[in-house]
Amino acid sequence: PAATTAFWTALGFRVGDGSPDGPPYLLAVREGAELHFRSLPEVDPATSTASCYLSVGDRDGTLDALHAEWAPLAVWADPLPRLEAPEVKPWGLREMTVVDPAGTVVRLAGSG
Repeated sequence: PAATTAFWTALGFRVGDGSPDGPPYLLAVREGAELHFRSLPEVDPATSTASCYLSVGDRDGTLDALHAEWAPLAVWADPLPRLEAPEVKPWGLREMTVVDPAGTVVRLAGSG
């Protein structure tokens, strides 16, 4: 929880623990977007195929603006955490991928 909180806070989210009396359930909020994180110790991030998909519209260059804001931050490493630049995918959507220190994959998608 501490690494997840520090990472998403560095990306401009306000992060709080939604269940202070139980296992951590983190809520990360930024400009109307809300991401929820809970620990699943039985899931191996290296082999999990789960991810989160967040539509951001992108009429105003949201993906490019977020990438420009986040890319210079000193939070990125190889292999984790990782930031992939926005690109148009074969299915026509522009997408950018963020993988946090716990291996959580968040894909942000615009409209092309």
